[in-house]
Amino acid sequence: MNKSWRCYLTFGFLLVVGLPEISTTALAQPAKKKLTINLRVYNYAQVPEKILSEAEKEVREVLRKIGVETCWLHQSSGKNQLEFLCRRPKNSSGLDLNISMPPRSTVKTMVEHLGRQDDVFGLSPRSKDKPGHLAYVFYHRVEEFLRAQNLHEHKARILGLAIAHEIGHLLLPSNAHSRKGIMRPVWERQDFRFAIRSNLGFTPKQAELIRSEVLRRSTLNPEVP
Repeated sequence: MNKSWRCYLTFGFLLVVGLPEISTTALAQPAKKKLTINLRVYNYAQVPEKILSEAEKEVREVLRKIGVETCWLHQSSGKNQLEFLCRRPKNSSGLDLNISMPPRSTVKTMVEHLGRQDDVFGLSPRSKDKPGHLAYVFYHRVEEFLRAQNLHEHKARILGLAIAHEIGHLLLPSNAHSRKGIMRPVWERQDFRFAIRSNLGFTPKQAELIRSEVLRRSTLNPEVP
C-alpha cells in the first residue's frame, strides 16, 4: 500500500506530561456564499440510530464553527435510495463526501496492510494527485476501546470527533496531522478530557484550508428535495 494515502486516526492511551494545549475550534469569518458538505453515510456496522444521530450532531457543530454546514444523507433500510435528512441552503455550494462504517468482519482485511491493528479507528484513502471522497470509520473499534477505558457513555461524542477527523483528511493536504486539536494523529488521556468537554477542533490554519478546499471542489447543485 502506498504510504502517500495512509491517512488514519489512532487512539493512544499514554499518560504524557506537558502536552501542548489543545486548541478550541477556530471561528471562521462570515462568507458571502454558504459552504455545504453533503455527507452520505453507509451504516454497514449497524450503529444504533441514537448514537449515530448524536455523533452527526457533534460533527455538525465542529464544522459549523469553521463556517461549513453539513447535510446528512442516509441509505434507507432495505432500499437502494438515500434518505435526505436536511434541505440544502439556497445559494449554497455543495461538496459530496462519503462516510462508510464497515462491519467488524471486514475491518481486519482493510487495515492489515497498515501494519497495525488495535489502534486504528479510521482510514481515508487518497493520493497526492487526487483528493479523497470516501472515509472509513471503524465503529466497533471506538466502542470497544471506550468501554475498556470506562468512557462508554461518551461514545457518540468520540465517534463524532473521529468522523470529523477523517473528514479533515479528505479536505486537508496529505500531511494533515498536527500537534494539537482534532487532527492530532494519536489521542491520549488529555485529548479525551478535552474531547469530552467538546473543546477539540480545527486550528485556524486548518479551518482556512478546509473552507478553501470545500469551495474549490464544490459545484452549484439544485436544492435537495
